[in-house]
Amino acid sequence: MSSKKGQFSFLTKGFLMIFMIIAITLIINQVTFYQINAEKISKEYDLSITAMNLVGMLSNSERCLALNEEVDVGGITENRTYSRIIDLDKVIDFTRRYSETEPECARNYMVGYNVTVDLVPINISYDFTPEEEITVLQHMLEELEGRNAVFVIDMSSSMEENVGQFRKVACVRMFLEGFVNNLEPDQRIAIVGYGSNGNVNNEGCNGGSQEPVGCVINSPFCGATTISSPTIIGGNENALTQQINSGVVAKGCTPMAHGLSMGFSIAESNGFNDIVLLTDGCENCAGDSVCLVQKHLSSGIRVHSIAFGQTICPTGGKKQNCVCAEPLQQISSMTGGRDFIAKDCRELIRPPNSANATVEKAEWSFGTTGHSEGKALDGSIMISLPVMVKRGNEFLAGFIRLSVYDGDLESVSGLIEYVCRKGTESNLDTFIDLPMSYDDGNKMLCMTNPDGTESCRKINCDSEVVMNDVKNPGRYKLIGYWKDGKVNIVA
Repeated sequence: MSSKKGQFSFLTKGFLMIFMIIAITLIINQVTFYQINAEKISKEYDLSITAMNLVGMLSNSERCLALNEEVDVGGITENRTYSRIIDLDKVIDFTRRYSETEPECARNYMVGYNVTVDLVPINISYDFTPEEEITVLQHMLEELEGRNAVFVIDMSSSMEENVGQFRKVACVRMFLEGFVNNLEPDQRIAIVGYGSNGNVNNEGCNGGSQEPVGCVINSPFCGATTISSPTIIGGNENALTQQINSGVVAKGCTPMAHGLSMGFSIAESNGFNDIVLLTDGCENCAGDSVCLVQKHLSSGIRVHSIAFGQTICPTGGKKQNCVCAEPLQQISSMTGGRDFIAKDCRELIRPPNSANATVEKAEWSFGTTGHSEGKALDGSIMISLPVMVKRGNEFLAGFIRLSVYDGDLESVSGLIEYVCRKGTESNLDTFIDLPMSYDDGNKMLCMTNPDGTESCRKINCDSEVVMNDVKNPGRYKLIGYWKDGKVNIVA
């Protein structure tokens, strides 16, 4: 019994020993894993910081790619550098000068990098308004700021005619929409259109009686007068726009006095202070707008008039295919309003000009063309930064992309170039994974990959470089120094 007990005790101790060895091994492996992982994270972090510093130098320094211009500040000329605005002329120059090496303005002797600057391709159509003289719309917006107004609009058949490249009725719709887009929350407007219907021909409008009959507004020569149903709307842009598009049409003759009569009725009953009267012709339905306005002078309502047409009717001449500006000016003068003449759509509202913007995809590259590969590459990272690119007088959207490589080829070439440029001694303690050789004739440092191919990097050094081949992998302490006008690299 005692011997079995001892045997059990021995087996138990054996199992415990094995368990402890396994546990310790797992702990050691876990600790090693965390150390390796932490080291990898630390290297990636350091490489990303290096990449950000390099792209910052390239895009922000006037010695690199940043736009630098002379500006006049109070009569004094100053040079200004604009961060993250890249001068394309500099980019093109860098692609020529640094097609295989990094530029001197942004160097890091422990890594290598290459850069690509590309434009964002664009193909859009857009409208723009050139800065020119103020239009009738802009004058009226200032005049009616915060005030309620009735728009009395000519809707006779002549409004279907073109003025320039636009129909008159389309110009008037845009004119009205200009007010809709600028309405204040408590501002109200009403829109009244005047025209006529029935069997109306040119003789009926232009050959009929155009002389006023007192202040009576009958239309025996123009068919039945048509007045659009007025809608008083405030703060509802959609409803106003709908009324403009459906209610502002062109038809019949020009019963202007009828339209003004409706305009005064709306303004007086709703406490409005202004009327905007627009026509492209003359009163031709036996009405007398001047007489009508005189009857309403006591209301204090201002009437602003707009003569919309390329030809102004002569005084005392035939009033056909022209606009009667004289009575409109008289009406505005009597009521304290403004009078305007707009010969075309541009003068009335300055419609937007259409243009196309097309930017074709384009890219420019510079920097090192060869880098460490396989186990000789310790790490790499690519970052992209949005920038503006100045091309001639244009400012275009683009990106600067930077690919950074950290490995044996980069660190050894960095040692060579550092000694070459600084003219001082330096050393490098590193592990070299693959065979390495230097060809001074072609200024190339090359590594032989396991598959027999070579990864080569151009060395930016005009002086002769003397370096022995590294034939076997291992840890090397390389010393670089100047002697007899040469860069010497010894292990």
